Amino acid sequence: MSRRLVSGAALFCLTLVLALSGPAPAGAAGLGEDVAGVQARPVVDAGAWPWRTIGRVNLSGQGHCTGTLIGERLVLTAAHCLFNRRTGRWYPPESVHFVAGYQRGDYSAHARAASYRTGQGKDFDPARMEAVVHFPADWAILTLDAPLGRKLGYLGLARLERRNLAAAREGGAFALAGYPRVRRHALSLADDCELPGFVSGLELIAHRCPSMPGDSGAPLLWHHDGDYRVAGVSNGRAGATGGSVGTAVPVSRAEAALPGLDWQQDSRLPFPATAGDTGLAGK
Repeated sequence: MSRRLVSGAALFCLTLVLALSGPAPAGAAGLGEDVAGVQARPVVDAGAWPWRTIGRVNLSGQGHCTGTLIGERLVLTAAHCLFNRRTGRWYPPESVHFVAGYQRGDYSAHARAASYRTGQGKDFDPARMEAVVHFPADWAILTLDAPLGRKLGYLGLARLERRNLAAAREGGAFALAGYPRVRRHALSLADDCELPGFVSGLELIAHRCPSMPGDSGAPLLWHHDGDYRVAGVSNGRAGATGGSVGTAVPVSRAEAALPGLDWQQDSRLPFPATAGDTGLAGK
């Protein structure tokens, strides 16, 4: 029941970072945005499996991103969504809301963040995310104040690496689902996206799913025969040889912060099926 919301070893060379994918509700289209492609993404039923595991990450009236339930209380999103560039400070957890299965004012469940953890590293600076070197650490895990995943289910994770990229392409398809700026009140899906490969010298996936601000934190999904798993976290767009591409952080970057979750670790594909419509991965 919904409620009403009241308030392979391919390398890819990027040449110029153009725009982050959120949080951003307003303003003109950023460089490299595929506005027409985003507007053509079909709207999905956000209350149905697996889409109800995806929701908006709302920042107390300061914009939104997208996030995905990957545990009973855990939501995966992009770290830069949680950084207030105007003040130069991180948003306090209590101002971060996760609204699962949000669709045009209705939603499946809501919780606040009790805490969150972000990617770190000597080259990571959330205030300087225009530089591609900062992108691989751009992940965050929210710990919610309520176990939404116990009721809604949650998605398993796929360890996508250079060594299994070719098999992943042959064994399934890639998709991205989020709440882009031009359609911020509806969950829309870019399916069967091309994946050129990994960025040369970085643990960063390059994809051609149409995306824009608001899609930051959205799951880059690998799916086969109805089984959806999160392979990456969408975090921006960049210029590259042959045109603009989207970027996503492999979920394996956050592996140390995700003990005991439902990982598919075998490099051979397709990945095994999970728990069907319940979505209770790893039970």
